[in-house]
Amino acid sequence: MDKIIADLLRELDINKRIEIRYRLPMDGVWTELNQDRAFQRYKRNATLDGWASYKTGICYLEGKGTERNYSSAHRYLLWAANNGVGEAVLRLGDMYMKGYCHATEQDEETALSLYNAVFEKTEGYEENEYMKRLHTDAEVRLNRFYYQKYKSVIERVGMAETIK
Repeated sequence: MDKIIADLLRELDINKRIEIRYRLPMDGVWTELNQDRAFQRYKRNATLDGWASYKTGICYLEGKGTERNYSSAHRYLLWAANNGVGEAVLRLGDMYMKGYCHATEQDEETALSLYNAVFEKTEGYEENEYMKRLHTDAEVRLNRFYYQKYKSVIERVGMAETIK
């Protein structure tokens, strides 16, 4: 696991983003006509705010408003994660799971560490919709990973329908 990711996991504080989270005017308006403008706005604000950095990383990851660039996506998502954006931590985990980080093979250990960090940091926030959704998203990713990994064993003992 990279030192950068280890530092992130040690210092992760998703709580600090709850109160100051906001949406830029272009959020949710992904039409072909304004993806470029939305990307430019996110990128311009990315160094000022973790949420804008997260959105910039997603633009690079999905190729919306710009060319797909995993290295840039990783950089912006890491910055957002260091600023408490839980979604960024999960997306970083997805990138490690798929092998999009640093042009390496899959890094399941790092991905699981990121998913587990979000799962544990968001536990016990039933009254907070944002934290509850992050907790559920992390849980789904963990369940999907373990189901795929142990699918043959689960099917042999007849528990596949229960777990799905």
